[in-house]
Amino acid sequence: MAKTKLIESKITAWIAMILVVILIVLSFIAHLPWWAFIAIFFCFIGVFSHLAALYLKRMSLRASGKLETIAAICIALAVLGVIAEYVVSNIFLEEV
Repeated sequence: MAKTKLIESKITAWIAMILVVILIVLSFIAHLPWWAFIAIFFCFIGVFSHLAALYLKRMSLRASGKLETIAAICIALAVLGVIAEYVVSNIFLEEV
């Protein structure tokens, strides 16, 4: 029960959104290459979709469910993006 309450908490979702925005700002400050923002983009869209789903839950359960599905897919793509960025930066860029 506590895990479900943590995931469905608007405060937790806002904290995640703030952390993602801080990550975006730090990434711009670090002057990362353009492809390094792919995982951050999917992470932002996932967190934003989850936050929107929490606010829409009272109005439309169907729309909230669709947004939660989008959020889960985007977070999965963000994880795949981090793995791909690791592979590209450590394997392919070291040989150059």
